Amino acid sequence: MRADADDAPVVDAQAAGRVVIAVDGELRDPALVDPGVTGFVVPDAGAAVDVAMRLASDTASRHAIGAAARVAARARDDDQARRAAAFYRGTIL
Repeated sequence: MRADADDAPVVDAQAAGRVVIAVDGELRDPALVDPGVTGFVVPDAGAAVDVAMRLASDTASRHAIGAAARVAARARDDDQARRAAAFYRGTIL
């Protein structure tokens, strides 16, 4: 699935292994963040601060969620590359 350009910072952060904390309703593609697995979706800025503070003191969770985000980003990229290759094979051949 290709993310909307507005979600590019989310995709880039995940690809870099960073934890994404997004405010509910702000993502064009909410499926980009699997809450608690590849990042967090929170109701407001106050909740985002709370999650960020918790993660600041929980290195293991921060690293695990960042690693899961990186894996998810790579899987999306691999899927997109496969679909593009299939399209071009069908168009050119």
